[in-house]
Amino acid sequence: MAEPDAYSEDGMNRILLQLTADAEETGEPEAEPNVILLVSESFFDPTRLPGVEFDADPIPNFHALAEEFPTGAFLSNTYAGGTGNVEMELFTGIPSAFLGAGESLTSIQDPTAYSRVPSLARVFGDAGYETLFVHSYGDILYDRDMNIPRMGFDRLVYQDDFTVDKTYAGGYVSDDTLADELIARFEARGEEPVFLYGLSMENHQPYFAGKFDTPAPVSATAEGLTEEELGVLDALLHGLWDADASLGKLVDYFYRVEEPVILVFVGDHLPGLSLDAGGTLYTSLGCSSTADTSRWEPEELKRMHTTRFLVWNNYDAELDVPETVSATSLGVHILDWAGVPRPLYFQWVDMALEDMLLYRQRLYVAADGTPYYEPPEEEADTVDTYRTIVYDILYGQGSIA
Repeated sequence: MAEPDAYSEDGMNRILLQLTADAEETGEPEAEPNVILLVSESFFDPTRLPGVEFDADPIPNFHALAEEFPTGAFLSNTYAGGTGNVEMELFTGIPSAFLGAGESLTSIQDPTAYSRVPSLARVFGDAGYETLFVHSYGDILYDRDMNIPRMGFDRLVYQDDFTVDKTYAGGYVSDDTLADELIARFEARGEEPVFLYGLSMENHQPYFAGKFDTPAPVSATAEGLTEEELGVLDALLHGLWDADASLGKLVDYFYRVEEPVILVFVGDHLPGLSLDAGGTLYTSLGCSSTADTSRWEPEELKRMHTTRFLVWNNYDAELDVPETVSATSLGVHILDWAGVPRPLYFQWVDMALEDMLLYRQRLYVAADGTPYYEPPEEEADTVDTYRTIVYDILYGQGSIA
């Protein structure tokens, strides 16, 4: 990450003074709800695919819950892969565009930065929560063996650490098993509330005919699709159906829990539906103009970086949930929904959201939802300040970090 032109101790102190002046007073939370954050691999609403007809609702639990609880669009910082970068931006509120060309949010060149950067796990921990990271795979992807232990979680749980009997689907530990493990970890908690992060794996790519032992529980047809494309579609729908069923299992369980619980369910990115002969299922269906992402205009970039999210709770809380959240903003919203006081850094992230929702390579989404390739000139000051704060935390002198 290049040093910002205006980076200096005096400049950082001016930023700190302004942030302190603009910061809001935060009182004690009215309740201390348990918070379950489930990031579901490649989950999205397949009914958005043009020309596809289903013989049943492919994600019935999500759709039923969306009738009663807040849901909306989630702007991911990746397309067709890169889950680790989504979770890192979600934990830290650092826009991925700020990182240098030779690194990413999961591969910051100075690994000690992960011990310094503000994170949701640390904020919840400081608020008296037990914090757990649960993933139905290993730690070999995205340098998780190096960065996640530094993020402030009390406990890291991977598939080999699961306490429940494991079943497999599509070559990975099933989403049903992950739901059982999350429930088991919740039941084994201590007296303090818990921030429980879950990350699924079952619906991970690749997608192909025969990926699962049986056809998808819901079938779909689309005019003109080849046998390969229909196989990809079937594998996708099977994974989405199982992810949706795991959501239903968790809601059924936590509905009966007497303690307050907030469950946030979000798809990390659109699935990568590549085809052997080139192209993608998106291009075959006319959902995307081309498989060459470098040719996408800002509107298409935004559309292909959008999934869905849902916020459920078991204690009739009236939560202020916007129609669109992003990898950058979701962490701030989760703190607000839980009533956990935001440290000054996350107050800054909230201030920046008045101008921007997402900033990644070749895609900047303003607060009003307008997409650009790069930030518009009128928002340059916000972006520059944000970048300077991040640099001070990751690589600078730590003047205000």
